[in-house]
Amino acid sequence: MTPTLKFLTWPDYHSPESLRGFEKEFGTSLEPEIAASANEIVARMRALEAAPDLLCPPDYAVRQASRPLPA
Repeated sequence: MTPTLKFLTWPDYHSPESLRGFEKEFGTSLEPEIAASANEIVARMRALEAAPDLLCPPDYAVRQASRPLPA
């Protein structure tokens, strides 16, 4: 059985060919989920119960997510 990875990304950011190449090279399948905004990606990065296996956030979203949450 091929493992499946949940992959959170932007609309039209990755070509279908590159995703198929990834799957073939690493022997896995990807279950892509499209994020509507950087805010959604940051929220998903912080939500442990809904975290994807792979994600493709913009650099500013990584900086934002690494800041402590307000008290």
